[in-house]
Amino acid sequence: MLGTSRIAAVDVRKTLVEAPVSVFEGSDDPAIVFGRDLLPTLLEQRQRIRLLNEHLFQNRALFARGLAAWKGADLYPDANFTLRATFGQIKGYVDRNGNPVPYTTRLGGLFELADSRGNSGDFALPPRLLAWRNTMAPQAFRDRYAGTPVNFVSTNDITGGNSGSSILNRRLEIVGLIFDGNEEGMVGDWTYSEKAGRALSTDIGFALMVAREVHGAGWIVDELLRP
Repeated sequence: MLGTSRIAAVDVRKTLVEAPVSVFEGSDDPAIVFGRDLLPTLLEQRQRIRLLNEHLFQNRALFARGLAAWKGADLYPDANFTLRATFGQIKGYVDRNGNPVPYTTRLGGLFELADSRGNSGDFALPPRLLAWRNTMAPQAFRDRYAGTPVNFVSTNDITGGNSGSSILNRRLEIVGLIFDGNEEGMVGDWTYSEKAGRALSTDIGFALMVAREVHGAGWIVDELLRP
């Protein structure tokens, strides 16, 4: 289909951007014919999803009202799409298997883990980062960079959509950026536990170090750190 379609050409796609519906309805281009035949199925699927979401939202509203009736003034507020702040501590935890999990990972451990997994798949490090590492003697890397914090966990209450949020210290300085939550924190839409639920953040010092040392963007870092 794609091998005989003409839409791979930029000039063809440009003409289609402003084309009336009749052009698509009368086209014999294989890709457009496929899309035209697929459209009724997509519209039907969207309608089914809309009805399903409406059903889920109605039940979620019932659940929320039940929680409010049960908890009253003690109900813990859930997240929504309004701007808000949450406080917490950088703190390790004990996972469900009883293993202690430290509050931070460090750059030396990042390379060690990648090496232990063959530097492949999800554990493959970017070639540019590896090339930067190989410019240094092992002892020089250990002395200067191995102890650099890469990520850290904190007790901040987060939910889906919070990725990219800033972690601030008590002086309102950015010290990290949220990117995920741990497995124990996946129930955060419904409940919160400080015992093991953790927010995962990239350490801002690591991000700035990579920008300066690995990507040669020191001028950007200097501008960001300028008083």
